[in-house]
Amino acid sequence: MKRSADFYAQMNKRRTLRFFSKRAVSREILENLIRTAGTAPSGAHTEPWSYVVVAEKKLKEEIRAIIEEEEEVNYKKRMGQSNYPVELLFAPESLLL
Repeated sequence: MKRSADFYAQMNKRRTLRFFSKRAVSREILENLIRTAGTAPSGAHTEPWSYVVVAEKKLKEEIRAIIEEEEEVNYKKRMGQSNYPVELLFAPESLLL
């Protein structure tokens, strides 16, 4: 029980970051991060992922712009929309809780 509680406490500390340090990261650290990411489970143990490390600032900025554009389209046009027509259901007030 303690191990599961400790694991939850550790996982609950994780955060998504949108701002990063300008300090360079060593190749060895990057390789360890990629090796660690590759241990994630996959269907039928196929491990279908590919990793790319981008070091050039201009290329990173271009990639970010493309991703932000796609994200905006996703949030505004795709997410939360159903392919099915919405039906409104009405119930007498006596049935409402």
